[in-house]
Amino acid sequence: MEGFPLNLLIMFIVVAMVVPISWNYLEVYSTRQTQQTIDTQLSYLESAVREVYSMGPGNSRVVELELSGGVASSMEYMRIGGSPNDVWSNLSSFRYRINGGLEQYFMITDPNIAMVNMTGVLEFREGNRMVEVRTLDELVEGDLDGDGAAYSWVVEVRLVY
Repeated sequence: MEGFPLNLLIMFIVVAMVVPISWNYLEVYSTRQTQQTIDTQLSYLESAVREVYSMGPGNSRVVELELSGGVASSMEYMRIGGSPNDVWSNLSSFRYRINGGLEQYFMITDPNIAMVNMTGVLEFREGNRMVEVRTLDELVEGDLDGDGAAYSWVVEVRLVY
């Protein structure tokens, strides 16, 4: 009975040291898992964009994205493409942020494929989303894909739900 307060104090000190380290490890692991999930889903979406672009005008495809966060992390936002008057580096990219960290870029290159949304940048939060990608029937004036040509085919990206 005499050593109980000392044992209790030692236990509290050990717990106070272990909990922050464990929480930090959980956050790092969860953020990496969220990043990997997002990159996998964006690879799937990139494949769909490349497919409809290569098939030519009027072709479309609906892609379901499962953008879920981890136990201790979440995706703050996802931005895809831009409006037709945006710079081509934004038009050819997916941009997202996890847990207040730096904005991450996932680019479609070789060739640069311009992705537009007629209302501006397509932005949404984490969760399950249905996104339609389709090659527009008309050529858009301007070098949207950065290839030096005056006109470009573009892929419209819009949120179905």
